[in-house]
Amino acid sequence: MNAGSRILIVDDDAQIRTLLRTVLEAHGYIVRHASDGAEAASLMRAEAPDLVVTDIFMPEADGFEVLAVIKESHPEIPVIVVSGSQITPNVDFLHLAGRLGAHSVMHKPFRPHELIAAVEQALADRPG
Repeated sequence: MNAGSRILIVDDDAQIRTLLRTVLEAHGYIVRHASDGAEAASLMRAEAPDLVVTDIFMPEADGFEVLAVIKESHPEIPVIVVSGSQITPNVDFLHLAGRLGAHSVMHKPFRPHELIAAVEQALADRPG
């Protein structure tokens, strides 16, 4: 377990942000959150987290943009991409996120222990 690791949650749904924060803080993580990709970029400029958990579909800058910025500016930071809209007729967005460099992807809703397992694995796999 990587208690004390800094995690940035990016999701436009305040209830989801609160739920994720509660679960992660209960496991000893330090959590910051943003309501969209633009706010996340601002927070990351102030202090880079150890891990990012981002939704895909958000206003301003979506999860794909968040993923791209992180992979360009901080490639060592693992990103877990979550979404409730996994598949449209021609596009599997979570699969696409994985192909674009997400450490892992999760379909909403997921159970707290699944989130913690994904976070622990991503932090364990982090270089350095």
